[in-house]
Amino acid sequence: MDIQDSLIQAASCASVAILLYKTDSVFEYGKLMRLISFSEDIQYKCFKIQNNGKTNYFDYLNFKHNNFFTKLLSCPYCFGFWLCLIVSKIYLALFVYFVYVVLYKLIELLFSHGIRN
Repeated sequence: MDIQDSLIQAASCASVAILLYKTDSVFEYGKLMRLISFSEDIQYKCFKIQNNGKTNYFDYLNFKHNNFFTKLLSCPYCFGFWLCLIVSKIYLALFVYFVYVVLYKLIELLFSHGIRN
């Protein structure tokens, strides 16, 4: 495996993390597939309003069901480490994770400066 493959793996992990943590895609697809009930929908929207819209669905799940699995899902760095470990098949996992963190922070910085809107 060469460096280009590692960069592609890190970029794909970062894009998955951005999709999960900076959008409501999990929540919207859950509603679309009827995995999320109407009452759960209302509770999540109230939670999001109470936190000024700065949360995602995984933060809500961590708040509602506080356990190891939801803590792991609500942390983009923890989730990213395990995702990079799986994607890189343990070979060059730390390099892939380092590039993932750099890309994630760069894209997060772009989101915070209004590039998203």
